[in-house]
Amino acid sequence: MQLKELLKESLHAWILHPESHWTEESKTHFEDKKQERSGIVLKVDAITMPEQRENGRNELQGYIDDFRALAKVEDQRGELLITLLPKQ
Repeated sequence: MQLKELLKESLHAWILHPESHWTEESKTHFEDKKQERSGIVLKVDAITMPEQRENGRNELQGYIDDFRALAKVEDQRGELLITLLPKQ
């Protein structure tokens, strides 16, 4: 296999699955942080009123829609080349 093809495949794998290159220490750190964030979300949810929750959901959906729009790459003719995020 040519070096260019090997590099392309390795880079593609690294981008799609970066966790495959993490050390055990990194994996533990990321898992600890994930648990910490989950605890914070649960605490915030417990003190949030329904109207606040709905406003937050709407705000977050706006960001999701913006990122989905930005993830589309078009060529010079305006034809869609790549969609990074699946449509729902």
